[in-house]
This record gives sequence, structure tokens and C-alpha cells, in this order.
Amino acid sequence: MKLPASFKEFARCRSTQVIEASNGARCVVCPNDGSPFAYIFAAVRTGVRYEDRGEWGASHFLEHVAMRGTEKFPALHDLSRCAEGIGGQISAYSTRDLTAYWVRVPSGLEALGFELLQQVLFKPLLTQQSIDSEREIIIHERQRELADYGIFVSHAVESLLLAPNPMSRPPVGDDAGLAKMDSAYLRAFHQRIYNRSNLVIIGCGNLSDDFSKCADDFWQSVPYGSLIKPANFLIESEYPDGSVILKPSGPEEQAFVSMGWRFPVLTHKDLRTWRVINTLLGAGYSSLFNLELREKNSLTYTCRTAINVYDGMGVFKLYLSAHVKELPKVISIVENIIANLASDSLEENIFNEAVMRHAAGVVSRWSNPSETAPLLGHSLSRDGVVFDFAGYLNGLEKVSKARAAELASKWLNPVDRLVCLSGSAEELKTLFPNTYQF
Repeated sequence: MKLPASFKEFARCRSTQVIEASNGARCVVCPNDGSPFAYIFAAVRTGVRYEDRGEWGASHFLEHVAMRGTEKFPALHDLSRCAEGIGGQISAYSTRDLTAYWVRVPSGLEALGFELLQQVLFKPLLTQQSIDSEREIIIHERQRELADYGIFVSHAVESLLLAPNPMSRPPVGDDAGLAKMDSAYLRAFHQRIYNRSNLVIIGCGNLSDDFSKCADDFWQSVPYGSLIKPANFLIESEYPDGSVILKPSGPEEQAFVSMGWRFPVLTHKDLRTWRVINTLLGAGYSSLFNLELREKNSLTYTCRTAINVYDGMGVFKLYLSAHVKELPKVISIVENIIANLASDSLEENIFNEAVMRHAAGVVSRWSNPSETAPLLGHSLSRDGVVFDFAGYLNGLEKVSKARAAELASKWLNPVDRLVCLSGSAEELKTLFPNTYQF
């Protein structure tokens, strides 16, 4: 199929560039003069993908504490005021394979943006007081995820599907790991990982003429160091493929469900196809799951799908909530929709509309600097390549319904599926007698 000419023209005009600092370090930029802001995005190659057995949770913990105070900004409040007081913002987040710090400043104030990032990345105080305080906050974060059954089943199914890879561990860590975090430990962890080899910098938005000099000055302050290597051990899963796993949540009639499948991602072509499958099945009101489960049968308020890829392993998951007694019907509908896709019985125009919706979503992200920056940062940190926007759109035009059917037939089947449920144990065990219990 052909995408709109306006999409192609937009891709041609909004290309990325690589600027090189005087010491050889690189920064990828994607200018967008239509924004009043400049966005600077830093991704550090870290996370549970790289954490050894005894380091679980250190990357996420360090992200929290690095924002708690630096040499120039001794508290998070001071750091935030500096950014927000001039109309900007600074924040951070962790995934399974990177930690991101980003700052937004009005165009022309990139020097301040780089200074804020330099302070957080390389001048954190890491005091014992801030560590003890942040430990309590992270414990609250863990408790929130455990108490929110919807979040729990969604995160749990992904972790279980990623086993035996060390990335199957949730980034937040466990009680034992959190308890041992102290200033000396985090300083050593920080010194080993936060260096030029593990850092990528992205600039997006309305970048001023001074951006290149600001980036050069920043890179001069970044220490050299070794490239971190992925953790090299296996984590055995307690649950075989095809399992139904239950976390009891009391007598509520509402159940939270997450179904997931894993699959290898061997080519960029297949990755694009999987992303179209995700859009087709569960992205937006036009998706097949939403049409059948919500619009036609009123079985759920919302259903969503997501696809995540880590180190060549993909996870596709569906999340929804429904009345406990309706779950067999829900699962039957999901299986029938996937079977229809896998048998290549889907109408061509339905599939092409999903390609169009996915392409429009990518174009929308590329038009917004706050979304372009992480897209580029994740690609460069994970794969070592600059995301090729125009090439991605060209590739979408070649995604075929037949290949989508092949992938669905091979990987999206009940034998390889994991189901995580949270709800009334009595009701769910009656419906699914062979469940495992968390």
C-alpha cells in the first residue's frame, strides 16, 4: 500500500543529523523549528539487562537518588526550580535496559539544559540521607504496583515471558537489594557505568545556533570508561508456557487480565510487521479487540495491547479488565480474532488501515520533539543505530498481510501463551482449575 505523500515529504524535511564534538563524541539531533523548546535527552546504557545477580535494582535506585541533589543543586526542589523557573522541565525514568534523563528548555537556553544534565549525570551528591529517604519512596512505588492489580498483571506477564533472560527481573528490584543500597555502593556503581562509552545524547526541537558548542562543552566533561556488558546468567521461570497464573485480590467480581506471547525479532521487516499487528489488534477504537470486546459485546471498558522488544526478544501483551464470569467468553473472542489473522482470512482493507494508523502514529511522534527525542535515544542506546524515519515509512509500505499471518500463526497461539489473572481466587479457580498461584 502507499502512504500519503505528506508523510513522505514530512520525513524528507525532518531528517536527523550527527554532530561530532572536538573529542570525537557524537550527538544526534533532529531540528524542529516549529517548537518553542529545545529538548536534550540523555540515555545511559544500564538496567536489569546489565545488572549482575547482586546488583538487582541498582540502576533504578541510582536514577532516583541522582535527582535528589547535585553539587550545584543540593535538592530535587532546587533542580526542578532551576528548570521550571525559566519555563522548562527536567525528569528521568528507567526501563529494563536504559536510564533516561531529559530536560526541556526554551530555545536559546541549551547551555543551562546541558548544565542540568551534567550535574545529574556526573555530580550527584548520593548522600546517605537522600538514599535512606529515597528507599522509602521506592518501597512505596513497589507497593503501589503490587496493590494496583491492573499494573501488576501487565508487568508480571512481561517479566515471566522474558525469562530466563536477566531482563525478566522488574527494574525496581527486591527487598533484599533495596536494603543494601548505601552511599559507597551507589558511588561505585555510578563510577563504573556513567561514562562516555555508555551514554548517548539527543537534541530535538528548536535548537539554537549555540547548540553544537554547548554539546561540545558537555562532552568535554564526560569521563571515559568501559562499555558495560549484559549480565550473563539465567533465571529459571516457575511457570511453563501455556500457564494461567493467579494473584488473588479478594472477593471482587472484576478481574484483571493480561495475556502475553514472546517471539524472536530477527529482522527490521518483521519488527515493523509486529508493530502493525499490535495496532491492528489493540491500538485505538478501530482495533479488532476493542471492536469485539467493547463495542459489540460490552465485556470491558478498555483493552490495550503493547509490544516491547529487548535484545532480539519481543513480547506482545493484551491487558483488560472484565467481570470474572465473562472471562471464558473474553478469552474465546481473543483466540478467534487471532485465529482469523493467523489463517490469513482478514480483509485486506482492514489490514491496510492498521498500517496507515501505525504510520500516522509514528509521524505524530516524529512531529513532537518530546517524543522524537526518546525514540532516537532508545534506538541509539539499544541498537547503536540512528532511527531512520524515512526508511521506516518506506518499509511500512512493504508490510504484508501474509507475513503478519505467518507470524501470528507461529507465535500467537494458546500453547505458548501466558495468562496472568487477578481477582477472586474462588471464582477464578473454578473457571481455570489448573492455575498456578503467585
